[in-house]
Amino acid sequence: MARTLPTIKTWFRVRFYYRPRDVVELAFYGEVGADFDTFVYYTDRDVDDVDGMITYSACPTMEIKFPKRTGALNEELLSIHMPMDEFTTTLARAEQHAPISCRIQERDDSGFVHGTFLGWVRRSLKNQDGRPGRVRIDVENVKNMFRVPQGIPATPQCAWTFTSRPCSVDVADTGADKLKKATITNVNRETKLVTATVEYTGGAPWAGAENDRLYHRGYMVRNGVRIEIREWHSDHPDRFYLMENWPEEWDFEDVIVFPGCDKFRSTCVNRWDNEQRFGGLGEGIPAYNPLLETP
Repeated sequence: MARTLPTIKTWFRVRFYYRPRDVVELAFYGEVGADFDTFVYYTDRDVDDVDGMITYSACPTMEIKFPKRTGALNEELLSIHMPMDEFTTTLARAEQHAPISCRIQERDDSGFVHGTFLGWVRRSLKNQDGRPGRVRIDVENVKNMFRVPQGIPATPQCAWTFTSRPCSVDVADTGADKLKKATITNVNRETKLVTATVEYTGGAPWAGAENDRLYHRGYMVRNGVRIEIREWHSDHPDRFYLMENWPEEWDFEDVIVFPGCDKFRSTCVNRWDNEQRFGGLGEGIPAYNPLLETP
């Protein structure tokens, strides 16, 4: 027989805080203190919720609609639908011009806090959607105030540009030992294939030993024009597949070939011995596991 988990009853506590504009001006000159700070407390329970010296006024018809949490900027606003009272009436009439902060907590009977939302009131609308005697209060998540995405890149690849200062790899630090001159001997513009003779020295001049794809994601350059190498393998060291077609004046001429990096950790370690500078998560996203699924 399947077990049924007990349902945990939770409710919300909502706290608004502001300091009236005229009080702010007086406080600037040191004439008033924190006694003028104004707090307003609500709960969606049927009865008042007393917590020490604070009483959260019962507001069972209060509705809270949370936005989706994406970690990006410009998330939707949280909405609180409440009946009109002394405080919400001042909001609906735009009589309160001071910045108003809002804190929402979800709690259970044991006092455990399941989640907290912090934000600032952005607007209020009276009789929203034809519902008389009610006001909708829109609150912006405080995270949006930073204007910086809070997520992290879910990618195993390095964030640095190859050979940039954070990367620190310098393919030209020993001159001709690492930068190879190649002579183009054949071309195929349909497949973007360049056949070029280049001295392949294996792993000798480079930090790592696994250089079978040394020029993969590198580039060719001639007269300041640079074209990225899409594919290269040491099994056919004279074949360079490029990202785009090259100028016709390159045909049967000399070019400089630069090694590259596909920005994966294994390449950083085995080819460049540069793991301490690796700028990515380093591992791939784990395979789907239903045991770790979040409802």
